[in-house]
Amino acid sequence: MATLNENLVSLRKKHQLTQEALSERLGVSAQSISKWENGVSMPDISLLPVIADVLGTSIDSLFGIGKSSADHTDIDSVPEQTHTDILKKACMTFNDIENFEKYKSTLNNNENTCSMVFTPKGAIYADKNLGIAYTQSPDEAIKLLGDNKSRELLSLLSSTDTAAVLAHLVNCKHAVTSASVATKCNITVEQAQKSLTEIAKYDLASHQDINIDGEKISVWKIICSHRLFYLYVIYQMAKKVAQADDNCYYYRGNENWCY
Repeated sequence: MATLNENLVSLRKKHQLTQEALSERLGVSAQSISKWENGVSMPDISLLPVIADVLGTSIDSLFGIGKSSADHTDIDSVPEQTHTDILKKACMTFNDIENFEKYKSTLNNNENTCSMVFTPKGAIYADKNLGIAYTQSPDEAIKLLGDNKSRELLSLLSSTDTAAVLAHLVNCKHAVTSASVATKCNITVEQAQKSLTEIAKYDLASHQDINIDGEKISVWKIICSHRLFYLYVIYQMAKKVAQADDNCYYYRGNENWCY
């Protein structure tokens, strides 16, 4: 089994990178790369995810550890089953459960089609990807429009640089440096640092300062997967609002939601 230093050399050459080029992408010195590859020293543990991401591999693979397969459990089917349950509830509201399969097929085959049920105590929303049971009244919901912190977050998400950095953090699933982010997102190190700092304000990322041969390096990583899920739903609903040609397949309303 190949050692870490041997794998670093092999992967670097596979990506046609010099030690200097790899050092720039990691935000460390070329001397550090040389020491790692010659087995003189090892990368700080906080930097391993960054190295794995830059070299397009996993931390296990860096150490020559084979990936074991895990058994899938029934939990994998829970989101789809729950989504179906919400669709059934909406369909039952209209006393049309016998046409449920047609109703479900219509939503699944038409991205712009949705189904909504509004009541004085909440609402149900369903489309191809989302099934939401909302349990606040219209009077409570409208207060969200005046929430300053929500507006600040929406403003942050509208930044092209921040969106690119956040997407990279999510895709790599490991730690990064501002230098590695800048390379991946085709932005400056300063822009990457600013976006990482803004993202961290919302507890979506954290950072740790480590010492590499006397030089301080900040290592960032994504955190709080449940907060990422919030963002996915925000983007999904924003996409729906942005569409001018959406179609409501079923609708049952309460006038307090509309006026």
